[in-house]
Amino acid sequence: MLRSLIRDESGIAMGLAVIVVLIVGVMGAGLLVFVRNDLNAVVEVNRGQQAFDAADAGAQAAKRELLSDACPESYDGLEAAEEEEANNSCADSGESDWSFASVEDENDSVGKELTFNNQKVDVRVRYMAPVSEDDPSWEDKTEQECDMSDEDEACYAPEREDNYPENREYFQIESIGHSQNGNARRKIEAIFYTYDLGVPKAYYSPKAITLRGDACISDVSVFSLESIEISGEGSGCEGEDGKITGTDEAYGYWDNDNNSTARSTERAGFASVEGVNVGEEDESGTRDFDGSSSPEFVEDPGDEQSSDEITFPFDHENQDGQSDEDRLQFLKDEAMRQEAETNEDNYRPNSDDITDWPDNADENTVVYIDAIDAGSDESVKWQVGNNSGGNDCSEADAVKGVLVVDGADLEGNGNRMPFSGATIVRDGGFKVGGNICWDGFVDAEEEMTISGTPDPFVSPEVQNRPGFYGVELWSWRELYE
Repeated sequence: MLRSLIRDESGIAMGLAVIVVLIVGVMGAGLLVFVRNDLNAVVEVNRGQQAFDAADAGAQAAKRELLSDACPESYDGLEAAEEEEANNSCADSGESDWSFASVEDENDSVGKELTFNNQKVDVRVRYMAPVSEDDPSWEDKTEQECDMSDEDEACYAPEREDNYPENREYFQIESIGHSQNGNARRKIEAIFYTYDLGVPKAYYSPKAITLRGDACISDVSVFSLESIEISGEGSGCEGEDGKITGTDEAYGYWDNDNNSTARSTERAGFASVEGVNVGEEDESGTRDFDGSSSPEFVEDPGDEQSSDEITFPFDHENQDGQSDEDRLQFLKDEAMRQEAETNEDNYRPNSDDITDWPDNADENTVVYIDAIDAGSDESVKWQVGNNSGGNDCSEADAVKGVLVVDGADLEGNGNRMPFSGATIVRDGGFKVGGNICWDGFVDAEEEMTISGTPDPFVSPEVQNRPGFYGVELWSWRELYE
């Protein structure tokens, strides 16, 4: 009987099944642990990638901000460059909310707080002071880390001044991105520098330029691809003939990467391809140049420019074609952006006369008159306020910024408020007269006429306006904490 029971195998399958289920359960539980850990790792990686992408987007947003405002003073430039002279100055520029000094709580809010795809990004920008080639400690300064956690520490450019072109400025960007749940952070540090776009820092037109009456050009040179004509009996420039006085604040001797032949003077002058009629004071070959001067003024010198040729100290071809279209599009976008932020009338898709200017405008203010969209080929007249001081520009309260008129002539006459800034006119010319002051540079596509007793002059800082410079990456790295 007992032997029969031992030989009876009924029910063994159930036991084996229980054992198999137990083994599979133990193995499955272990597998689930691995799967769960892998899933958690993937989630953390994704969150880290989210934070990294947000930090990178913050750095790009800072680059875009620098295109609108690259004044050293906006980003702690005055303190950082206390012993170093900044290449450019923007005297009326206030401290930006992107700057290092705007930090309220270093552990929470750092500089400018942005949001990308519901993710928080903290970005701040700090100006890096230039180091003079004559500074004996230049090597130590250029190798010094720019520590954003130390408000009192000076921040220096990574190269000394003689190693990079004039007017290049360096800025350090620190961008901290957060994941959507806030558990992951990534930090990016980038250094950007500004460079000159080659926009003429002069009175320039590919067409003819005419000066009439008592017109006087001060501290800025005049360039034309056609001719420059002087008419009228008035001397204009305090007894000097030739309708021009002062020093060319932008180009000096005119020798640079665009033109290798220097003049013998830094005085503001005239230059045209077809001919310069400067009246009695014809200093052709010294101050003024044309096709008959020595050296000869040419539109395009040979591959290796000879000393017998002198040309534009800027890339005049850059004022036509895709580069110019890109610059105009940027200025249009910038005017729209400023309008959205301030509710001022910066972008004007019409050809109405300019009777007002944005309140609290500074050098970086952009006003874009889009006469092309209005389908008009008429002129746009400058009729902003009245200047009781006449043509006494030194005491006048000038309105400031960048003015673009696209699709019409720009005209100014009478005792109107003076303008201080950069002027770009496309599909139209520039015509000013009466007692009007026009401080800065003018780049017009059609003919330019200056008459009456205006006082066009130039302020060196005008070249820092939006649309006159570009921003490029110098270095980039991710910081690990």
